[in-house]
Amino acid sequence: MTAPNTNPPGLRERTRNAMRAEIAATAVDLFISRGFERTTVDEVVAATGVARRTFFRYFDTKEDLVLGYLADMGDLICGALAARPAAESVWEALRRAMDDAKRVFVSDPERLMAIFRLCGETPSLRARHAEKIGRWHGGITEELGRRMGVDPAVDLRPATFAAAALGALDAVGAAWSGGRRGDDLDVLLDEAFDALRGPAPGTG
Repeated sequence: MTAPNTNPPGLRERTRNAMRAEIAATAVDLFISRGFERTTVDEVVAATGVARRTFFRYFDTKEDLVLGYLADMGDLICGALAARPAAESVWEALRRAMDDAKRVFVSDPERLMAIFRLCGETPSLRARHAEKIGRWHGGITEELGRRMGVDPAVDLRPATFAAAALGALDAVGAAWSGGRRGDDLDVLLDEAFDALRGPAPGTG
């Protein structure tokens, strides 16, 4: 896994990131009020005041406007997992690594809840989100293989553990923005990982 870049971004990069965030925030507000499928790129461009060509320098697809908020989560989890003590169990290390992912949730809770709801309602967003989770899965699997001292191409456990942990995170996001709206994220994460650690109901 490539080491994270610790150099602070320059002025041009900060300006680019600020513009990207402003466009995405305006777009998400439009999607929430009008619906994702009913809002066109041209309407987003008009609302943000940028040229269409400029828009496509920042975003490849309309879906990326929404999922950009979650883009860094996989890197955060991998970095946090790599920093966990070697003596920790796999499940404990994964659970504690999710504390870094939690920062994304709490950075703008109402907007993130709306994004999770949009993903649940919109097939194209679900598909794009699944692609991103697939990339996160690869990074976490690689880090777990290193941690466990095994080759993930041969040993199925790292990929299985990674898939289960990401499934737990996805379930937490759906609950937090739905039936358990606003519940404490630590409680939800603990509940999800306790389910992974323990036997399924009816299995003894």
